[in-house]
Amino acid sequence: MADKAKIPCRNCGKMFEPCDYCSKNSDVFRWRNFACSIECAKAYIAAVEAVRSKTAKSEPEPKPAEEPKKKNKKESFFSKVETAIVPAPIPSYEDINPVIDIDIEVESKDE
Repeated sequence: MADKAKIPCRNCGKMFEPCDYCSKNSDVFRWRNFACSIECAKAYIAAVEAVRSKTAKSEPEPKPAEEPKKKNKKESFFSKVETAIVPAPIPSYEDINPVIDIDIEVESKDE
């Protein structure tokens, strides 16, 4: 039976056998894919974070030029409909039933 392939540790350079399970299931970042021990993994990650933070502070990333938004046919239709539909003002009671202010003379039969 052949020996497993060994790879160098990214921190100390020591040759080690990476974990088969960790190599096959790459959906989660695992230290056993690049370091021989947890101590080497912590040291390597700390070094990488330090380099990345220096690079991020010294050179700000250029902002990409804003591209004009492509209008989706559905979006443009619905935006037109929303602006076209304006709720009508609700009329008050007086607007519907105006108050009639007329003087009415009433005659009584007693006179």
